[in-house]
Amino acid sequence: MRKKHRHAGIPRWIALPAACAVLFLLVPFIALLLRIDWVQFPHLFTQALGSQALALSLRTCLASTLACIIVGVPLALVCARARDVWWSRLLRSMVTLPMVLPPVVAGLALLITWGRRGLIGAYLQIFGINIAFTTLAVIMAQTFVSLPFFVLSLEGALRTRGFKEERVASALGASPSRTLWSVTLPLMIPALVSSTALAFSRALGEFGATITFAGSLAGVTRTLPLEIYLQREESTDMALMLSVILVFVALVLVGGASAFSQWWYSRLMSGAALDEANVPSGASRVATQPDHGLGNENGDAQGQHPRVPVPGVRIAGKFPERRIDVDLTCQGGAVTAFMGHNGSGKSTLLSVLSGVLDAPQMTCTWQWPDGVSGRQPKIATLEQKPVLFPHMSVLANVAFPLRCAGISTDEAEVRAREALESVGLASLEQRRPAQVSGGQAQRIALARALVVDPDVLLLDEPMAALDVEAARGLRELIAQRFAGRTIIMATHQIEDAAALDAWIIVLKNGCVLRQGPWREIVDQSMSQAQGSDSALLAMGLSALERALGQE
Repeated sequence: MRKKHRHAGIPRWIALPAACAVLFLLVPFIALLLRIDWVQFPHLFTQALGSQALALSLRTCLASTLACIIVGVPLALVCARARDVWWSRLLRSMVTLPMVLPPVVAGLALLITWGRRGLIGAYLQIFGINIAFTTLAVIMAQTFVSLPFFVLSLEGALRTRGFKEERVASALGASPSRTLWSVTLPLMIPALVSSTALAFSRALGEFGATITFAGSLAGVTRTLPLEIYLQREESTDMALMLSVILVFVALVLVGGASAFSQWWYSRLMSGAALDEANVPSGASRVATQPDHGLGNENGDAQGQHPRVPVPGVRIAGKFPERRIDVDLTCQGGAVTAFMGHNGSGKSTLLSVLSGVLDAPQMTCTWQWPDGVSGRQPKIATLEQKPVLFPHMSVLANVAFPLRCAGISTDEAEVRAREALESVGLASLEQRRPAQVSGGQAQRIALARALVVDPDVLLLDEPMAALDVEAARGLRELIAQRFAGRTIIMATHQIEDAAALDAWIIVLKNGCVLRQGPWREIVDQSMSQAQGSDSALLAMGLSALERALGQE
């Protein structure tokens, strides 16, 4: 008997209450359309388009929506980036408050604040400035009720997206303002458009706050909802026609915003990832030397400049939240590999070194060969999943840190092309990150690190998600292009440590369990096969055998 295929998803009975909800929302609009006198439709439509209320509503809604964008974007960014502390919770509550208040209460609050005898309006009256019952009052009322919709919608989108791109931009040398204009704003455009459409639609339908604070003066404060309310008693057909126009405008705005978001992602961020096997060999492979380790006998990397003085680092102190207590040293110009089980503290130590994680009880002392202390080295980081800016081309991604350093666009692009060529991806410079494979994305991140010319390279399991061939190629590239630099990596794979001839520091429960050259650690792990405390044994003897076989 053929087994019936079952689809994972929601229970079928959920469709019934969902359909009831849709009908509850949809039927009134259908009734509205059925009630229209279609015989007189052309005449009524012409009259409605010439209505002062419609023109006034469109003007005031545009002004209030612009005000929402100007003050709402900064407020949404503050709310999205704020930590979950008392003042951030209070701030969100204050932003949400106008959404839950009756509009009449909102209008009354505005009136006693900005009216002639209001808290602020009384002082403005001295200078002859009157706000209540003017067109400006309409704009303020619409802004007051629509701003929370704008801010909360945009904040939710920002929180969902996260800020990993901003963190990477900052690490690459971008100032907060440059990060905002080059990274944050381009990535938030779809959410910004959706939030703007929502705010405009809410402002277009505002009634209670407007009539309380601005009144209903024809051509001055009588907006479309107020005109519909008055026409309901004088001409029901005209009221229905104006209602249809209002619904149509709101529908176009919301639907247009959704369509724009889909277009944005498909046009600028989407694309079929290419398999490396389908890329020409010149674009995906780079010539490598058969030597193992970081350099040749002269200590120079293939095609690179001679080694320059780079620092080592001593990490000492505690991180109680992560149960870490260490005192260890990573030698300058060498490779140090943190190894251990998940949760042993490997990635945490890298985050502390890079400055991403604040650990007040831990100190990172950079030890330069010339004895100068306190100098901060240039640091580049490669993560397990490379963070590339999805709205930029591959070339722009690699050139980004150079542009942040003040280098001209032409020179930055020339140097970025050289870096891409050095990792074998010169032919992919005009593609976007979504159009490259995982291995290619790691090489792009490596090229971006090359142009930074870092003193220290931090590797947070960059080979973990790659296949065997891609991982081997990335190890070879790192060994060649970063010879003589200080490399500190977190890894589960003994192959990574062996390929880079690393000094291994084994961590367990946030403490140093053992350390030594990778060969010595492998020998100890093999000889102590019964030791349950060996973190390396958890990685499998097959990995150790492959590492030994490479030699």
